Amino acid sequence: RSGRTRDPFQPKVTVSGSWPDTAPVPKGRTAAGRRFYTPRMSTTEATPERTIGSLCVYCASSTGSNPALAAAAEELGRLLAKEKIELVYGGGAVGLMGLIADTVMDGGGAVTGVIPSALMPREVAHRGITSLIEVETMHERKAEMISRADAFVALPGGFGTLEELTEVLTWAQLGIHDKPIGLLNVDGFYDHLLLLLERCIEDQVLKQKNRLMLIDRSTPSELLTALRTSSTTRGRRHDPFRRDRRCAAGREYSEQHRSSPRSTGDQRGW
Repeated sequence: RSGRTRDPFQPKVTVSGSWPDTAPVPKGRTAAGRRFYTPRMSTTEATPERTIGSLCVYCASSTGSNPALAAAAEELGRLLAKEKIELVYGGGAVGLMGLIADTVMDGGGAVTGVIPSALMPREVAHRGITSLIEVETMHERKAEMISRADAFVALPGGFGTLEELTEVLTWAQLGIHDKPIGLLNVDGFYDHLLLLLERCIEDQVLKQKNRLMLIDRSTPSELLTALRTSSTTRGRRHDPFRRDRRCAAGREYSEQHRSSPRSTGDQRGW
């Protein structure tokens, strides 16, 4: 069979019988004529550089004790203002949240804050930004921020930052969105989190391909470049409500046929 090469993306077919060696096997069939199953393969293709018009930033409502954290927030804010990228964040005026918002505003950039009514006194809602959106619940806050952003970045933070980061990662894993997600690992702040993710892969509770959805860099400029050049998984988009619709259709079908004479056995004497 010199000169013949098998397509690596087609399953290997073992031909038995008198099928001519030189005759091509019809697509979708074996030599015996039976249909075979071709598994759908998800491929990751390099995409052209993304256009990021808005960036959602998750970060702490305090500045912390490490000056490197505040410096990184200011550096990212200056970069966003320079690149004309709108900042979408939690709407607070204190901590790293207020610091990055002030830096973007001082640089002539645009800032949109989203904050629940209950947190306005605690996080001191920022009244000096371009737009401040007040919502009722934390769920509405996160959904609004996700819908307004083209990409996401987590700066150092506590429980709130980690919760927002893991949620947006989970949504990407489920296929609800395909926006790039970054982690700004300032001064090794997230080193132990990255080690935890490696342990999750080792114990097979996290897939390597899903781990790669989180892009980690140590400087804002490197992270923004990585987000713009990140790849995306092409294929059918996951519909999180598909199962609900199928279950509803199944219940409707069952209710219709449960009352029919045939299903109750009246015609067959069951």
